[in-house]
Amino acid sequence: MKGETRWQGEDRGGFEPGAGIDGAPIRARVAETPQMHDRDLKSRIEAALRRYKFAEADAIQVEVHGAVVSLSGTINSWSEHDQATKAAWGMPGVRKVIDAMSFAR
Repeated sequence: MKGETRWQGEDRGGFEPGAGIDGAPIRARVAETPQMHDRDLKSRIEAALRRYKFAEADAIQVEVHGAVVSLSGTINSWSEHDQATKAAWGMPGVRKVIDAMSFAR
């Protein structure tokens, strides 16, 4: 099976690799394709972070290069960490998220 997806996670539906019909093996080859420009991804991720209502709206910096998202800055809890990474992975076209966030002391 071959195909393309718009975002990470969309490739998890459908057939399981190695499963077959009547014993015939299926090989999955699914590639993700970015649907937005980097600046659009950055804007949408930043808007999602604002919707999560972090204590400090600018506490997390977002950089996007080639559909790879880098998150940096200071967070106060694992909840904030999880919300930030979820916001990044939830955007169509994101290929990778680099977590460079650190916890406040």
